[in-house]
Amino acid sequence: MSETSERTAVAAEAYRRQPDSTDPEVVRAYWRDVTLGEEQADRLGWSSGQAAAVEYAAAGTLVLDQDGAPRHVTGAGPGRRVAAGRVAALRTAGYLADSAPDATGRRRIEPTADGRRALEVWQAWTPAPVTMDKRTEADALPPLHQGDEARRRSVAAARSQREWERQRKAAWTALQVQIAADRREDELNQQWRQANGVINPFARRPAGWTPEAQAEADRAAELEAAEAAARDAAHVCETRELPAAEAPQTTAPAAAAASAPDPYRYRYAVEGPQRADRYTGPLARVEGRMRIHDGAARLTVRTHDAGGHGTLRRQAVEHLTTGYGVRARPAPADPATGRTPRHALDIEGDPLAVARFAADIPAILAAVEATATTGVRQLARWRTRADAGQRWSRQHTPAQWRSRRRYWRRTCIQHLARWVGPLHQGSRPEPGLPDEAQDWTQWAPRVAQELAHTIDPETLRDHMAEALLFAQAVPSESDQHAAGPVMTSGPETASTGRAPDRFLGRPRISRRDRPCGSISTRARRRRPTPTAPPSRPTSHNAPRPAQQKEARA
Repeated sequence: MSETSERTAVAAEAYRRQPDSTDPEVVRAYWRDVTLGEEQADRLGWSSGQAAAVEYAAAGTLVLDQDGAPRHVTGAGPGRRVAAGRVAALRTAGYLADSAPDATGRRRIEPTADGRRALEVWQAWTPAPVTMDKRTEADALPPLHQGDEARRRSVAAARSQREWERQRKAAWTALQVQIAADRREDELNQQWRQANGVINPFARRPAGWTPEAQAEADRAAELEAAEAAARDAAHVCETRELPAAEAPQTTAPAAAAASAPDPYRYRYAVEGPQRADRYTGPLARVEGRMRIHDGAARLTVRTHDAGGHGTLRRQAVEHLTTGYGVRARPAPADPATGRTPRHALDIEGDPLAVARFAADIPAILAAVEATATTGVRQLARWRTRADAGQRWSRQHTPAQWRSRRRYWRRTCIQHLARWVGPLHQGSRPEPGLPDEAQDWTQWAPRVAQELAHTIDPETLRDHMAEALLFAQAVPSESDQHAAGPVMTSGPETASTGRAPDRFLGRPRISRRDRPCGSISTRARRRRPTPTAPPSRPTSHNAPRPAQQKEARA
């Protein structure tokens, strides 16, 4: 039998049970109940197991044991266990309820009014049960349509909605009050800035300042100034002549009057940190002399930490080595302290290339930083003139701009160092500056590559420094031990076979600085007088070789 036939039979049975009353309201109420029952049966959404659990509860055979597990008890035994999730979902939806525990500690599960009504319409209209497993039966069920639980939830929802509306209205009122207070505070701050001539638009008024108090203070100051002016105008200076006996005491020497301190001379002291003088020296320097071993030279270069950029300059020096054909590696640790210098590098390679690199590096570093500053100026010009730059400025704060500008300059310095050097002349591609519609804050490498051609190492080279570095090169210690003592012009040690230049802390005096001109202060070694005649004649009257042969003959 199909569901439609069953519904037709139920409707026919309901028609036969229609009350024989002459009052039309009674008939309408009966059919409203029939129609509501059909709708309630369709909205239940029960499975066959859930309907069976409600039937067990209506029959009084569904109980909770001492452990809280639901059981279907039909006899004297403990009964068959029922799925706990199924019963819990029915209890939450308002179809079942627990009763008081009995003597054995078990509690009977009884149907509520909604449960009895739901079971009645379920049995009357017999809707198709929903297919569920045990896990799905534990999900939440809707309450009975227009039942007690549904009305209770509707009342609770309406109460919650009214509470939420009340809170939102209170929050909106508090927000309006805060907005009005903020506007009033902004107006007072603006009036205070205008009254006191403050230009900073972010300056705030002192606590308790009001326009009325400011006006009262201005009036009091004006009255005080007027009174002071009246007193000054009415004041008459009296001239008195000193007695004759006291006259000599008033004449003081001119020197004493001149040496008396001026009461209107003040000494000003500047409080707070003072800005140090800007560093104008070289950004890199050479330590020691160039050492040559097996045709390879090594030289130590140390960058200056002016402005806290010593590490950045050391990285730039590492990138500059590729343009000169030399290599760079970290300087060894100090044997005395065991610390590795952060800003020092050992430059290795061909002696001429190393000397040229060491002579060029101070001017090249200064030119790289100046070119990076030029790139930053172009970035600032893009920020103020281009539409993309103005849009970027509106989206970022001044603090973010300063941070991005510093990072952009550091990146530009590193990429400039990659494209500067004799080996890069004529081999650098021409990328061109980025389009103004692009974000220049992301194009520091491209701008650096475009500006790298403005740095010419040939015009910055110090040929005299290069020649001196190459001329003062010394062999390494291993070569000195193999070749014996080597006479050098630098500080000597015991391995060179020469006495030290600074003996007992006395500095060495060069020939130019000596008081006697070019005469040495040390005792000159005299040449010994020869005791035997020379082996070869030195006079023009000495006999010739032919005459000597005739004399021997």
